[in-house]
Amino acid sequence: MSLDKAEDVVEDLTLHNKGNHSLVVYLEPWGDHLALTPGMNFRIATSGPKDQGLELYLSEDSIQVYGWVGSTLTVSRDGIILRDCKPRVPFLP
Repeated sequence: MSLDKAEDVVEDLTLHNKGNHSLVVYLEPWGDHLALTPGMNFRIATSGPKDQGLELYLSEDSIQVYGWVGSTLTVSRDGIILRDCKPRVPFLP
């Protein structure tokens, strides 16, 4: 598997909390998290090898955002970077 940045694909999505209670957004495998309060949104931007992609898992009180091998992830709100998840996710045999 190549980790050459020239072969990267970029994914960009926005998480909106339209509910009445806060959600915890977990950023894996970086082991970080943020609170997404009602009415708030986060922009999630990822970059990594094109053979895989971002995965989201939703539950009643959380959203788990999973990067993939070779990926990086940035979370922003209103153009301000809240989390810059680097280094790239390593390959594990």
